[in-house]
Amino acid sequence: MESWSDGYFTNTEYTEGYYKEISPMMINLNLALAGVEVGNEHDITPKDGFSYLELGYGMGISITLNAATNNGIFYGTDFTPTHTHKANIYANGLDNITLYNDSFEELLERLNKTRLEFDYIVFHGIFSWISRENQDIILEIIRKFLKPGGIVYNSYNCMPGWSSKMALREIFRMHNRHYTNASTGAHESIANSANFLKEFMETNPMYFQGNQIAQSLVTQLTQSNNHKYLGHEYLNSTWDIFYFHEIAERMQDMAKCSYITMGEILEHFNEWTLRPEWVSYLSNIKDKIFQEQLKDFCLNRQFRKDIYCKGVAYTNHNTAKTKLLNTKFALVEQKEKFSTKMQFVLGEGTLKREKYDSVLEYLESKNYTSKTGWEISEKCKLQFQELMSILAILMQQGIVSPAQTISDTIKNRTKIYNQNIIKNKEKSILSASYIASPVTCSAIAINDLHRFMLGFYMQGITAENNLITRTIEKLKELDSKPIKDGKTLTTDSEIKKEITQMANEFKQKIGIFKNLGIID
Repeated sequence: MESWSDGYFTNTEYTEGYYKEISPMMINLNLALAGVEVGNEHDITPKDGFSYLELGYGMGISITLNAATNNGIFYGTDFTPTHTHKANIYANGLDNITLYNDSFEELLERLNKTRLEFDYIVFHGIFSWISRENQDIILEIIRKFLKPGGIVYNSYNCMPGWSSKMALREIFRMHNRHYTNASTGAHESIANSANFLKEFMETNPMYFQGNQIAQSLVTQLTQSNNHKYLGHEYLNSTWDIFYFHEIAERMQDMAKCSYITMGEILEHFNEWTLRPEWVSYLSNIKDKIFQEQLKDFCLNRQFRKDIYCKGVAYTNHNTAKTKLLNTKFALVEQKEKFSTKMQFVLGEGTLKREKYDSVLEYLESKNYTSKTGWEISEKCKLQFQELMSILAILMQQGIVSPAQTISDTIKNRTKIYNQNIIKNKEKSILSASYIASPVTCSAIAINDLHRFMLGFYMQGITAENNLITRTIEKLKELDSKPIKDGKTLTTDSEIKKEITQMANEFKQKIGIFKNLGIID
């Protein structure tokens, strides 16, 4: 009998991460920038009552947080029982989400009976790691159960970026297979295989000579402590690396879906992603799929985040522009977090601070209240294209996010979700480093100490001295000590100094947290 895992690596749980690219709001933003008709009549915020399916939700952070912060109905499946168990803890108390422990084949059978249909079908980082049979089942699910006008998000490993590194995966996987036994833990065996690659490279095989990309990958593998990611990335029996055009053709032929754009905000702005000579040359390539494939060669891309539509409804430029200008934007971090130095796909770039400072200062004004694109454009005297380019950079840096007007339903769901996160994090049941914002429909990163303080603040403990005292008491109760610069703090004076500093930082974020709907 074939194993339920179907060759997928299940020796460790998947990583607990939030993937903003599969949030309905971010998908809509990318589609609007590509000129596709999405969202409400007025702006790009998701329509009420939309239906959403995530395939392979992992530990469930993205799907449960999206359910908490949107007026939609969410479904998801993941065939790993541990993942489903953990995801149900995140989902506890939410009334608009259903989580299955089905394989893709089992889900297809279920949908054939229920006939559910979806506005969004998303699958992040699974297509390269499942069998061809399962890939085809996913495409059948899309063909049968994605509504006309519906949207698909698919991310996967791609060529040509992986061409110089594929052989390393073979060595990594072979060593893991031959030198792992029942007494070797998954994390230890993965670390051993990574170290073996380094030892082998040091004998200077010809494969590594002049192959800087392969050498760099070995360094990353040996220095990474994220053994969950390494196992799920490299140790599955299936590991397909696709050319973009292959996926685009299968999506068109088998799922009736057309490629629209990538789910990366900066991809809409050539000045941040392509050299001028590439832009000039590619403008002569009329076939969209061929042009996009050549772009992958220009960038030596190794991972893609693609968005498709089933029946594309392009809109005119003015309509798309108006919807984007009607959309609200909000600060999710203090403006001081902005950096003029930024790493782009072409290398490090230096940004002109003045243009960004004016936008950040305006977004900070009036107690951080969200502002529309129209308001920002008028106040900061920016033309549409320049405005969207600046906002894209600020979104890429995690300082700004598109925002919505929240209903009482969303506000209450998000409150339940965040209280659930805080409670179960203290019990070490959950390890997520996020809380949910109903305003931005997204995750906000938060460290452990600030999460303790947030929990106390939500209980009405708002004075800074009281936050410090209660946080110190909580650490003692949990027999835990803060870590600063990689060093565990042990003395009472060190701990109090660190907690005091963190409490001061937390108080400075109160205005942002209030506007984001995280606290009242």
